[in-house]
Amino acid sequence: MTKTKPSALLLQWNLGAPILSLCLNRLGTWVAAALAGGSVALSLAEDAGEEPCIVTLEEGEVTSLIPDADAHAFLALSSSGEIFIVEPQSEAATFLTEKEGASHIVAGDEAQRFFSVGSLVYAFDEEGRVGSSPLKAGGEIQGLALDPKGIFLAASHERGVSLFSLSDKKKKELSSNISCLDLVWSPDGKYLIAVDADKALRVWAQEDFTSKAMVFDHQKHQVMPRSFGFASDGAFLASSGARQGVLWPIPFAQESSPRWFGGADRRIVAQVAPHPHESMLALGYDDGMLVLSPLDGRTEIMIHAPVAPSGSSVTGLCWNARGDSLMASLESGWLMLFTQKSVMRAVQARVH
Repeated sequence: MTKTKPSALLLQWNLGAPILSLCLNRLGTWVAAALAGGSVALSLAEDAGEEPCIVTLEEGEVTSLIPDADAHAFLALSSSGEIFIVEPQSEAATFLTEKEGASHIVAGDEAQRFFSVGSLVYAFDEEGRVGSSPLKAGGEIQGLALDPKGIFLAASHERGVSLFSLSDKKKKELSSNISCLDLVWSPDGKYLIAVDADKALRVWAQEDFTSKAMVFDHQKHQVMPRSFGFASDGAFLASSGARQGVLWPIPFAQESSPRWFGGADRRIVAQVAPHPHESMLALGYDDGMLVLSPLDGRTEIMIHAPVAPSGSSVTGLCWNARGDSLMASLESGWLMLFTQKSVMRAVQARVH
């Protein structure tokens, strides 16, 4: 592992393998990075002077890495269908269960954990015991999302979205005539958002899941939106996939128009991360550039330049719970830590 400190704005480590994704635990204190080759890197989400720790799974690539129901830990799914708990300050991952063909995992606050195989969704617990009565979606599952209150589980597939009520296991097929991919719930659980095969966002309001989805297709997405973030005050949803960060106003309305942040050129926004407490959006681009974009009219600032010579996409971006550190990962294997204090000094210097 290579560590450098090129400026007062960041610490960075080369983890020795491409970084596929990055996520924060539920406490907002640790980040986990999925590495090509079947390892997970764990790092404190603050400038504590500690090196990241590398935990190797038994076999296979990491295909999904998410925060676990246990607030400090992470869940990892491998390409071999094995599911592990990965805990900070632990040298080894804990095997939970395995199922050939397992493709997606999701966990909730109330010790809820699920994985999918084909069109089926299985519940499992912290001991790895798998429930005997799987839920069946309307097609092969391409995304899973659990609402924040643990009431509904949504599964996207080639025919749309299947919505399960976890209290009575009843299923509702949400109206859609197109394949749906990634899914995300709003933090208050009022909206379910799916990305469809045409790169549009389909939004259902929980108050009336029987209505048709609101479709937001501004035809500005050059690539599939894969990164989403909600403002701390619930005022907007930010999405990636375009030449700028796209901000969708909430509450959603069919006639709503998005706002745009970040300079528009040939690079594409790969990751978005709204600040957890302030009116600010972090943007990560497909060439490694990182930008902080205040939403109150202040000047944007580039905090990491594009990666030469050919670029390396930002694969993960997240703020810690306090909002004083920003973690970013590059496909080339670099994990970076920016502190808000040093970045804000640079922002204020440019404004004044």
